[in-house]
Amino acid sequence: MTKADGRRSLRRLVRNVLNKSTLFTVLIFGSMVIALFSFALRPLAQLGAQMVAHSVMREMTSASFPAEHGIERLVDLTLETTGGQVWEKAMKRQEEIAFYIPLIDEKPGEYNEGKEMPRHIHAVDLMVELDGRDLYRSDYLRNPAVGPPMQESSWILAYFSRPYEAPVKLADGTQVGLITARMYPPLLASIVGIISGLVLLLAIFAFLFNRFLIRGVTATMIRPLLQLRERFGELANGQTSDLVANGMRIDRSYREIDDITLEANRIVGNISNYAEKLQQQNEELEAQNEELEAQRDELEALNAELTESRAVIEASRQELMESAFAMRLLLDNAGQGFFAVMPDLCVQPGSSRECRVLFGEDVEGKSFPELISLGSEEQQRFLESLLTNIFEEPKASRRHVYMPLLTQELQLLQRTVKLEYRQITHEDRGVDLLGLLVIATDITEHRKLERQMEAERQQLEMIVRIVSHHQDFSECMTEYRAFCRDSLGSALQADTAMSALAEWYRELHTFKGNFAIFRMQCTVDHLHRAEAQLSEWMKTPGLSPEQIAERVRSWDAESWVEEDLATVRGLLGSEVGQDRSILLVEKEHLLAIEDKMASLLSPVEYRLLLPEVRKLRLVPFTQLLESYPGYVAQLAEQNDKKLRRFEITGGDFYVEHEMFHAFTRALTHVFRNMIDHGIEMPDTRLAIGKPADGAISVRITREQGLLMIVLEDDGAGIDSEAVSRKAVAQGIVTEAEAFILSVDEIAELVFHPELSTRDAVTELSGRGVGLSALKAEVEKLGGTITVRSERGRGTAFDIRFPYPETDSLEAPSFPDTLQPMIDRAEAYLSDVFGETITFEGSFRQVPNRKLELQQVSVFIGLKGAFESLFVLTADEEAAKRLFRAIALGLAPGEEPEPSDLEDAVAEAGNVILGNTLDRISVYGRHLIMEQPVTVRTEKASFTYLESDIWTCSTNDERKPRVSIRFVAKSSSYTPSNEENEEDSSYG
Repeated sequence: MTKADGRRSLRRLVRNVLNKSTLFTVLIFGSMVIALFSFALRPLAQLGAQMVAHSVMREMTSASFPAEHGIERLVDLTLETTGGQVWEKAMKRQEEIAFYIPLIDEKPGEYNEGKEMPRHIHAVDLMVELDGRDLYRSDYLRNPAVGPPMQESSWILAYFSRPYEAPVKLADGTQVGLITARMYPPLLASIVGIISGLVLLLAIFAFLFNRFLIRGVTATMIRPLLQLRERFGELANGQTSDLVANGMRIDRSYREIDDITLEANRIVGNISNYAEKLQQQNEELEAQNEELEAQRDELEALNAELTESRAVIEASRQELMESAFAMRLLLDNAGQGFFAVMPDLCVQPGSSRECRVLFGEDVEGKSFPELISLGSEEQQRFLESLLTNIFEEPKASRRHVYMPLLTQELQLLQRTVKLEYRQITHEDRGVDLLGLLVIATDITEHRKLERQMEAERQQLEMIVRIVSHHQDFSECMTEYRAFCRDSLGSALQADTAMSALAEWYRELHTFKGNFAIFRMQCTVDHLHRAEAQLSEWMKTPGLSPEQIAERVRSWDAESWVEEDLATVRGLLGSEVGQDRSILLVEKEHLLAIEDKMASLLSPVEYRLLLPEVRKLRLVPFTQLLESYPGYVAQLAEQNDKKLRRFEITGGDFYVEHEMFHAFTRALTHVFRNMIDHGIEMPDTRLAIGKPADGAISVRITREQGLLMIVLEDDGAGIDSEAVSRKAVAQGIVTEAEAFILSVDEIAELVFHPELSTRDAVTELSGRGVGLSALKAEVEKLGGTITVRSERGRGTAFDIRFPYPETDSLEAPSFPDTLQPMIDRAEAYLSDVFGETITFEGSFRQVPNRKLELQQVSVFIGLKGAFESLFVLTADEEAAKRLFRAIALGLAPGEEPEPSDLEDAVAEAGNVILGNTLDRISVYGRHLIMEQPVTVRTEKASFTYLESDIWTCSTNDERKPRVSIRFVAKSSSYTPSNEENEEDSSYG
């Protein structure tokens, strides 16, 4: 590109650069085309092999294939049979591509299915293995020069030799063969070679044509430059007159050359004026210099202000960065994924770190519908349409209708993720909805715990149903085992085989329903699968009844119940499931079942199922009294008194033995008093007109949740005067009080400790502790005892206490159920503080459902018959006094630690609640206390929206302040009329 004088030639340089650029572009483009075609051809070949393999697999696994090829089973296919040869020809057609060339081959204008094309190319290699046999292999693969099947020695052929495998499976999922297919590698290599040659020829032609074209283009482009060089030569030689007058002119110039010419003309014109303007500019510069001096002073002042502004801006920027960092730190450590979705439906930058953990990738910039649709195009389209409607909807009320339709839960990377949505609005910008804030929470463990609890609940319900209906369960098990041994194990007769199979099917369906009643889910699942199998076999062509019966006999049907029985036996013992009509369950096992029910079931479910379990440890009430008839008769005989009858009526209902054992044992004091004080001697009775032999009766009834017992004799009755004298003599009442007492009130004095009308202690009476002991036992059960007596006609003791029907456990009624807590709290705190502590008369309901606390509080949860929370809260002084009363070794004046105060209040709460449960009607025995939790705070409060709160506090502000709060879920109890009225008054 240099001339003879050694200088570089622009014309040659431009021409060579264009030629090289063209050659390089053509080569690069050709190489890219060949590479892309080779790269794309490989997956297309893989797809073609996949289609052929699946086509062969679908044909072989179709239900009609064996019949069409004259075989009974697919695994019986061979190439020696006629059907196998037909199939082999079909396989060869699968390997070839038929075509015709219109200019060479004479064929009709339209493709006619079924006619053979004049030209065929081997396109696909196929291998079919069936039942461990090499059933079919393409001719090319049989060539020893090819090497092992589906492997090529040449690297270019091996590149395209990627086989696809399709398993051949029977209807039941059993794999019996494998189909391997690939596109014929030499064919693919030939196609690539042909394309490469065409691309190379095209590149050569393009280069030659462009080389010829460049010669003309460069000549035209260089000509204006040569003219411009001549004009500048004239200017350099001093020939400026013509140039100043007419300017430089270039023939057939370009825009850039014209611009250079124009600038040259301006230079020539400006040279003449330069000298004049130079002086003028010098003067102006001096004036500007003075002005700049003044402006410099102003700039220095502005610079100082700017420095201060920069400091403020930097401080604000630093504060903003710290706020952003704190927000990022908060979001990244919140344990939830936060990200925003804008109207473009893409996730915006700024998502929290948890998003990458939950989704397994960076979600920013990705399409939100595509992200949560998990590959489902239909779901993605639905979400796109739904989100578009949400963003375009101007009314907020309408948007709230759409929001619940968004995906609420996902399964991602073996995690269960809950999605919540919040609308992002900005009133100042005039836009109702800017975007959606998506909150993703990992609830895998929560769902796992729910499934585990549901499984335990089902197992518990199964145990309860089996225990409470063991007679039916035992009969069902006996029938099922007989069916497994006798029916399923028997041989079938040819003439009755189908009817026997139908009978088996009906029996299986019946047993499935029976075991479902007992919630034996594992057994039901086995029977359901067996039922489905039997139904399928009966409908399968070619299966004889004998073959079906042989398959059925291979079932181990008796073992299907063992998994459920193992669960029950783990809690109740090995006798469950045996052929026994009576199931003996130890009390500890029944109590364990009740504890599991209390911990797993809701209060409503617990109250529904509890009676079924309780019945197992109930006894007839009369059984508790069965020893008394003989005992009372013996007492009468020992005291020379006659007793014509001891009659017990009623009591044929069931009660808990442990609950009433102490009470029924205490009844002995009544009967001893009746014999000693009531029934007269025979001659005395005859003298006053009574039969010589007396009578004692016991009437036991139960109605409307009350158990009533009346013990009555026909003896002398209570001597009111003697009782009154003894009461005055022993200081129980004064003479004035005794004078105004009624007969019934005097009779009630017999329950006072140490009162006895006997002057001397006998074997039967005289110590004054008998009837008081009976009253104590009655009050332990929350009941009452009264006495009615008529002088000369007899005495009756009326005993009543609440006891609901055994077939139901009604929801408690607050606050009546809580009343014993006040009594126990007063007794305990009075004993601890050493002074009388009294509470308000009863619990009152908090109208705003706000739980207010004092300085130290203990929370104890209750589960079982009702779900609730017991709270004992005390002020600082009360907590300190509790600690000093409970703690040992505290030096005088030593202040307890804050944790000591919490421990003291927790101990008080445990004692008060623990000693109250047995007195809360019938519910205390069905409540479980959870671990206490203590809180120390200053005047805090909590709001329980779905619960009701009752409160009761000490009523003397001069003494330590202690309060009891009781929180119960509204769904776990029955509000009393007073509560309903109170609720209505608050709207």
